[in-house]
Amino acid sequence: MLKAISRILLTFAVVFFLSANVWATPVTFTPDVFGSSVTVTDYSWTGSLTAELALSDTPFTLDDGATQTIDFFNLTASGLFLIEGIYHVEATLAFSNLPIVSQGTGNGFVQYFPLMFISTMGLVWDDSTLPDYFTLADGNKIKIDFLDTGAFGVGDTMMVQASVTNLGNAAAVPEPATMLLLGFGLAGLAGFRRRIRH
Repeated sequence: MLKAISRILLTFAVVFFLSANVWATPVTFTPDVFGSSVTVTDYSWTGSLTAELALSDTPFTLDDGATQTIDFFNLTASGLFLIEGIYHVEATLAFSNLPIVSQGTGNGFVQYFPLMFISTMGLVWDDSTLPDYFTLADGNKIKIDFLDTGAFGVGDTMMVQASVTNLGNAAAVPEPATMLLLGFGLAGLAGFRRRIRH
């Protein structure tokens, strides 16, 4: 009897382990430098602000629930911002190996004093444009967000980053009750098979 119970528990453990590996669906992301872009509209009267992509096309892989923060673009001030300058940003983040293109708009401010090489910058993204959610062909749900950023200190440049999250395949993950029923079913089959042998 003890031997039979051990076999049932072992069978259940193996099935659970294999199921967990099947349902875990890592996703590989390759940022598309050429398909991504950033534009900045500067409303200040004196200095100017420019944007340049800092994106790398190095692939990265995310397991279920994992998040990767990536360098997206730089904002660089030039000239003299005597009065706090206001600007508007439009950005697109694309991936070359996945049908994902995330777009967002944001607004920010900048003060820059070139003689002292000191700047204050900030950027806040419009919540109505971000985050973006995508469902892949395999059922995985992906979340893309551009991060609000603030910088103060020496320098004329502020780095803006984006986050990529693999939310996993929620439809494929069994509920605890489902797993319990599966376990009882396996136990019943094991018992039925033993009776047939005797």
